[in-house]
Amino acid sequence: MRSFGNGQDQMVYRKRFAGSLLLGIQYRMHPSIAAFSSALFYDSMLATPDSLAAQRQFPRILNKLMPCGNPDIGVRFINVGGRCNEKRGEANKFTRTVSTQVSSTIQEESTTYSNEAEAVRVVALIREIMKKSDPSDPMSPKSIGV
Repeated sequence: MRSFGNGQDQMVYRKRFAGSLLLGIQYRMHPSIAAFSSALFYDSMLATPDSLAAQRQFPRILNKLMPCGNPDIGVRFINVGGRCNEKRGEANKFTRTVSTQVSSTIQEESTTYSNEAEAVRVVALIREIMKKSDPSDPMSPKSIGV
């Protein structure tokens, strides 16, 4: 496992998130995806066992479809074009809502967002992966979680 640096880093981290329960070790994601999440959300304090890299190998088909200078990196960013493509969902009984007071009325606002351009690109990529996957390849995806 990756070390977290000196004790001072851990102390600052604990003070910053005092009262929060944060994950310390993760076992589900590819290590390079976890490293991205760790750096962005956990101040690089989220660890991944080294053995997970062998168990969660990046599918070869993705390296063919989306080449990268380092094929061991399991994170790819795709520009879907446009700006401000997100749409706020409508408040309903299935979404978490935040009440805000505007003037003298209380409004319910949804905390959910959708991005049609991203969804279209993800579906197209999954179709391409499944179409080009080799069933005899043990690293070929049998199922894809999104």
